[in-house]
Amino acid sequence: MAQVDPNCTQPPTSSDIDAAKGLHNAAKNYYAKARYAKAIASWQEAYNFDCTAHRLLINIGNGFEKQGETAKAIEAFETYIARIGANPDPNIVDKVANLRELHARQNAPKPAPKPQPTQQAKPDVAHEESSGPGIAPWLVVGGGAVVAVVGGVLLGIGIGKENDAGDICPDRGAVTSCPQEVVDSGNLGLTMQAAGGVGLGVGGAAVVGGVVWWALANTPGDESARRLDIGPLQALEPNLVVSPGYGSIGLTGTF
Repeated sequence: MAQVDPNCTQPPTSSDIDAAKGLHNAAKNYYAKARYAKAIASWQEAYNFDCTAHRLLINIGNGFEKQGETAKAIEAFETYIARIGANPDPNIVDKVANLRELHARQNAPKPAPKPQPTQQAKPDVAHEESSGPGIAPWLVVGGGAVVAVVGGVLLGIGIGKENDAGDICPDRGAVTSCPQEVVDSGNLGLTMQAAGGVGLGVGGAAVVGGVVWWALANTPGDESARRLDIGPLQALEPNLVVSPGYGSIGLTGTF
């Protein structure tokens, strides 16, 4: 310890002893107030005045121990043991052994941390909410409305042509007495009525189907409850032929 004179060759004088006692009392007050650095310095100075008061080294060691300076505490206690000679305080001998064990643990190399297995982050699966059918149902409704309007126009024109022909030829069975152009106009009127009826039926069904499609798509609940099964359309007129695959429509009429 640099602060302690290792060569104690001269016995202390009475004034040295008095000075050492005063410093010792001051050190005790510092120690009681947990001012350990001040206490250590005062005890070291006291030991410089009276190098025969080896138990001051125990006080110095206790001060270093309080500050957590284990190596310096061990040095002070071992200096005491070396200078006291025979019969050192056994408690100090045990304390040195304990402090050496503690110091070894504090300074032991820390084991390298075990490598942790790399965990692959699971990708977050975003739950995409259904955006609904969009404008598709309204396109169906709009298209159906156009078809229905055209069908209504054709139906009206056809009825007009049939009525005009009927006014000219009241007896439709007597074909010979009715001009051919009148018969042709009447037959065209019947055909237009059939086509207009088909347009009204198909267009109306498209309007209703589009509205139902939109309503079901925007209604919460089981998807199975949203299915709309539409069977084959039935003929709206006796002369309308609808194939099972909706591949062709045949129109016939006789005036």
